[in-house]
Amino acid sequence: MILNKSVALLGIGLGLGWRIGCTQCYVQPEVGVIAREILDMKSRLSVQLKSNLSGDQAHYVQYHFVQSKYFKEKDFTLQLSVDTYKMGRRQQQSYELSLKKMF
Repeated sequence: MILNKSVALLGIGLGLGWRIGCTQCYVQPEVGVIAREILDMKSRLSVQLKSNLSGDQAHYVQYHFVQSKYFKEKDFTLQLSVDTYKMGRRQQQSYELSLKKMF
């Protein structure tokens, strides 16, 4: 849902999982916001409830933040992603810095 030219809300989350001997439909609801900023920058912040498809009923929450900068002259995007995963008292973070060439 687009709120204005600079801010949009997102909400997604259906999927189909398969493993040997079992096919299942699952729901992984995700809600968040995308903000288009000055200087061709964009931020995305979302939270998602994820199911563990290994057969046990474990669930965890993923907090996802992405900050990106688009360089028009060279058709590159520089992107920083930070993910935090929480399952009960356990918490894990991951970081990714990437440079992507647009074709």
